[in-house]
Amino acid sequence: MRICIATNDGKTIASRAAMAQYFYIYENNKLVEKVKNPYAELGRGRGRAVANLLLEKNINVFVAEHIGENLKESLTLRGVKIVEKAGEVEEILNQYK
Repeated sequence: MRICIATNDGKTIASRAAMAQYFYIYENNKLVEKVKNPYAELGRGRGRAVANLLLEKNINVFVAEHIGENLKESLTLRGVKIVEKAGEVEEILNQYK
């Protein structure tokens, strides 16, 4: 299972998914990829652009505190589980052990 967590610092879950600085991708609870968000400063269309980026990474679960409707819809239509939760990255990873 590939879990993608939106984060700005690698430790806490980002409050706004499409504006996060990074997307950390974990597989079997090990960090396998850090993706810098090239769309963090983009205005309109940011959610769909981020969705396309993440779908290329074959993620199964996406985590952020708040996920906008366009991003949420784009991911769920492709079978990605959405988790809207605040807190620490480690807390989420512990739930998927």
